[in-house]
Amino acid sequence: MITDAEKELIEQRLGREIRYSADVDALHYDVLAATGVNISVNTLKRLLGMVTDVKQPRQFTLDTIAHYAGHDTWEAMSLFAKEKGNSVFEDVESVAIASFVNGDIIELTYPPNRMVRMRHRHGDECVVIESVNSKLREGDVVDVSHLVLGYPLYAKEVTRDGMSMGSFTAGKTGGLSSIRIINEKDVKK
Repeated sequence: MITDAEKELIEQRLGREIRYSADVDALHYDVLAATGVNISVNTLKRLLGMVTDVKQPRQFTLDTIAHYAGHDTWEAMSLFAKEKGNSVFEDVESVAIASFVNGDIIELTYPPNRMVRMRHRHGDECVVIESVNSKLREGDVVDVSHLVLGYPLYAKEVTRDGMSMGSFTAGKTGGLSSIRIINEKDVKK
């Protein structure tokens, strides 16, 4: 089982907290996409302490997770996590979507050269009105509670043409590079 600090590094890379089986499924697919290595969901659950088992993960599995989280080896990641500790103070620009007024327009940018403009509808719900180089499309309904500068955009759900597309993470590498609120009249039609 891993420490809380090690888990936090994995969650930062994934762009969301790992609490449920669906989160582990998302981690499984993200690790596979990022590293090309297929680590089973059950192995990940054991590693995260969600399933108790006497089996210890292989070193290859640990190193793969470390590579996924941006470290050369598991030992290097563990040392980094230990030195970093669980508590830090950071200057972070964070915005709660529900604090916006209906109709407000939010412009997000993230690497490489991606931009999304969304119009706030109500609560945590926004509609994409412009998308450049992003997998989000105009008309998508995005359910997102917070935006944090320097961290990935995590949408709990994206609905396209009335159908759920599932959750969505953008800006996994580098996070959001800008969050801007603009008046509707400033948006090019």
